[in-house]
Amino acid sequence: VILATGPTGCPIVPPDLKSIPCDSGRLLMWPQLNQVKSKSQRILVVGGGLTAVQVALKLIKLGKNVILCSRRHLVEKHFDIGLEWFDMRTSNRCISDFYHQELPERFAALKHARDGGSVPPFYMKQVRSAEQSGRLIRVVGDAQHDSSQQDSAGRVHISIVSSSSKKEEQRPKNFCVDQIVLACGIKPDCRANPVVESILESWPIPVHAGFPSITEDLQWKEDLP
Repeated sequence: VILATGPTGCPIVPPDLKSIPCDSGRLLMWPQLNQVKSKSQRILVVGGGLTAVQVALKLIKLGKNVILCSRRHLVEKHFDIGLEWFDMRTSNRCISDFYHQELPERFAALKHARDGGSVPPFYMKQVRSAEQSGRLIRVVGDAQHDSSQQDSAGRVHISIVSSSSKKEEQRPKNFCVDQIVLACGIKPDCRANPVVESILESWPIPVHAGFPSITEDLQWKEDLP
């Protein structure tokens, strides 16, 4: 049996957007893209990685105007992790160093290697084109729900607050959007997958930061028949 189910866990919802009920239809997770209403004209997409960019571009193709909010400027590169992990001259050393670390250090190494995610040049070219056409606005900062403003049309009032040290970038940017789509990633939790949970119950292994500690050969356990 080979498990290749991809990342498993709970979707991340920015703290300042949790006041918007998920069942209101105004706050969606990116797999719920089919729930974007035909009458919605302006959509806020929150996230700074490839998934967020793909969601934004898909919505633009559907005729929507999109605001793409990320906590930092988009990072353009071909792969999330460094080329040293692919280069045959250095990859074995990277893997060896990784497996000789304790579990907390391994998790830190994974986060460092990904460096928050990135966007390949192929998609960045489309992002710039969408900006030039006026269909896409990119903003950097934290999205905050302004619940003090009520909208009879059911739209959501959002303030984008930057953590930049530059004074000209610190002024909040205010937007009124029809719906919000979150593409902020997940908090890893392998137990959220029923199959993995059942395997853990039958053949327990350590779990750290939501990841099962499997062997270097990607086995669940060395003594598992």
